[in-house]
Amino acid sequence: MQQESIVSTRPDREITKKIITPGDYSIVPYEESRCKIVLSNVTNTIEDVERDVESRILSKNFDGVVIIGEADSFIDKDFELILQQMCCGETCLARIVYKNQNCEIVKEISCEIELKEVTEEQLVSDWSWTRLFEAAAHHKERGVALIQEKRVLDAFRRFSKAFKFLVAIEPVNPEEINDESLKEIKDLKVKLYNNLAHCQLQFCEYEAVLDLCNRAITLDNDNVKALYRRCTAYHCLKMYEDAWKDIQRRGLQIVSPKPDHTFELDERSLTELLDSPDVRNRSVVLVAVAGAFRKGKSFLLDFFLRYLHHTYVLNSKDENWLGPEDEPLQGFGWRGGSERHTTGLLLWSQPFKATLENGEKVAIFLMDTQGTFDSESTVRDNATVFALSTMISSVLIYNLSQNIEEDELQHLQNLQPKVLSGQTLKAKELLYYIKAYMEVFNGTELPVPQTILEATAQANNLSAVSEAREVYEALMEEVAGGARPYLPPDRLAEEHRRARDKALHCFHNKKKMGGDAKSEIYREQLVQELEEQFDRLRAQNESKSLLNIIGSGVVFAALLVAGCALSMLGDALAFTILEVLGQALALLSLGALAVWTYSRCYKIYRLRVDCQLELLPQTTTKETRDRPLIT
Repeated sequence: MQQESIVSTRPDREITKKIITPGDYSIVPYEESRCKIVLSNVTNTIEDVERDVESRILSKNFDGVVIIGEADSFIDKDFELILQQMCCGETCLARIVYKNQNCEIVKEISCEIELKEVTEEQLVSDWSWTRLFEAAAHHKERGVALIQEKRVLDAFRRFSKAFKFLVAIEPVNPEEINDESLKEIKDLKVKLYNNLAHCQLQFCEYEAVLDLCNRAITLDNDNVKALYRRCTAYHCLKMYEDAWKDIQRRGLQIVSPKPDHTFELDERSLTELLDSPDVRNRSVVLVAVAGAFRKGKSFLLDFFLRYLHHTYVLNSKDENWLGPEDEPLQGFGWRGGSERHTTGLLLWSQPFKATLENGEKVAIFLMDTQGTFDSESTVRDNATVFALSTMISSVLIYNLSQNIEEDELQHLQNLQPKVLSGQTLKAKELLYYIKAYMEVFNGTELPVPQTILEATAQANNLSAVSEAREVYEALMEEVAGGARPYLPPDRLAEEHRRARDKALHCFHNKKKMGGDAKSEIYREQLVQELEEQFDRLRAQNESKSLLNIIGSGVVFAALLVAGCALSMLGDALAFTILEVLGQALALLSLGALAVWTYSRCYKIYRLRVDCQLELLPQTTTKETRDRPLIT
C-alpha cells in the first residue's frame, strides 16, 4: 500500500486516498465519463439521516454507476473528486473528513473504492459548442428541480457547473454560431445569473446577489427577475434609495399569455413574493385595476405606487406625495399609441407593509391586468383575465375612462384584506388559490361556476393542511429539533401525539369549503404527512441515542469483562492456557475500547448536532466566495 496522498483540502473538508492496487494509468475519468465502481468496508461516523439521505453513492440502492459531473449532494461530489484522481482498475482506500468552523471533526467517511470500468469521454476543451450548450442547459434544468426540492446548495452547484460549460463556448466563432444561437446562449446566461442570484439570496450573500444581478441586467436591461432580486438585496443591505429605483422599473409578470390562448403561471416568482418571511403571515390586500386596453390602468397604478411609497416606505403623513411636477412617472410600464402594452397579470415586485387602524398587519400588493377588447385577445382571453382579477383581488377597480378622477385615489384609503369563506387570507394562503384558479381556467372551455367553486374548495383545504402542518412542525421542533437532546421513544411518541392533535384541531377549526367528504380527504392527507414527518424525526432522534453512540463500546467493554473473568477462572483452576486466552482477550478488548473511545468520545460525542448543522453555512459561504466562474 502506497503512502496516503491528498486529493483535495480546504478548511472545512479534507479528502485523502491510499492506492491499494494500481490500475491502468492510460485510462482516467474525465467530465461526463461513466464509471463502474465497487465500494467496500464503508465506515460512516455520525449517521446523519437528514444529510446522508441525499447521497446516492452511500444509499442502499446505489447501482455502482457514477457519471462524472452528475452528482448533486456534497458527499457525492467529493467521491467524484476521488474518482477523477484514480485510473481504471485501481483500488484505493479513500477518506473524507468534514470539519466545523472550529476545525473540529463532525463527520468522517472511509471506504475502499475499486474503479472497475471507465467509459472514456472527450476532454471538455475538445467539445463542440453545441455539446457545451446542451450540457449547460441540462445542468440548469437539474438545478431548477433541486430548487423545487429545497436543496438550494446542491442547486447552486448545478447552476455554477452549467455556467462553466457556457463560459467554455467563448470566444464565440461567428462562422460556427448564427445570430439565433447567440441569442439562446445569451438568454441561458441571463437565466443562470438569475438562478445563482436566487441561491445567494437564500445564503444571505447580498453583495454576491448585486454582482450577479448587475451582470444579468447588463445583458438584459429590463429583466424583471434580476431587478427584483437586486432590489431585495439592496433592501437587505439597507440601501433603500437604490432599492426604490429598482422597484420603480417594472411589475413582475406572474401570469403570461401563450400563443395558443392559454395562460402560464410563474409559480416560482409568485412564491418568492407571497411566501417571503416578512409577508407570508400578514393578511393580504391586493388592489387590482381592470378594464379596456389603452384606458390608463397602468398610468393610474403608478400614482398608487407613488402614494404607497410616500405613506408606507417613507412613513410620511403629509399630502405632498405627488412630488414635483417635473418628476417622471415610473412604475408599471405604459406607453402611448393604440397597441396594447400590458399582457397577462403583473404584481408589483415589492409589497407594502402596513398596519390598519384595527391593528391588523397587512401586506399590500398592486396588480396590473391585461386590457380587454384589444385586437389580439379572444373573448375567452378577456373573460379569463377579468375573472382571475376578480377572484384573487380584495379591491378591484374597473377603469372606464382615460381621465383619472381624484376620488379614484381614495380607493387606497379603504384597504380591504382578501376574505374567502368568512376568513381573512394571509399572503402564503393566496398562493394556493391562484394556483387552483389557473388550473381551472387553462382548460379547453371556460369553467362553469361549479368548477370554480370546487377549485376554491381545493385551495381552501390545502391552505388548512399547510397551516396545520406548520403547527405540528413548530411544536415538534421545540422538543425534538436538530439542536434538542435525545428523547426516549415513548416520550417522543407522546409529543408526536400531542402535536398531531394540536395540528388536527387547527385543521378542524379552520372554516372549509366543499363539505365534510372533501374535508375528510384532506384530513387523511394531513395525517399521512404528519406520520411521515414523525418517521423522519424518529430516525433523527435515534441518531442522538447514547446507545447508538456507544453500542460498539458496550461490546468491547463486555469482552473486556469476559476476558478478565476467563483469566481469573484459569488462574483459579491452574489452567494456564485458559488464563492466557483470557488475558489476551482482555488486552485486545482494552486496546479496541481505547481506540473506539478516542474516535467517538474525543472527536464526536462532545460535538452536538448543532455543530453538524454549522457545516452547511460554512461550506456554502466558503464555496460561494471561492468560485471564479461567477465573479
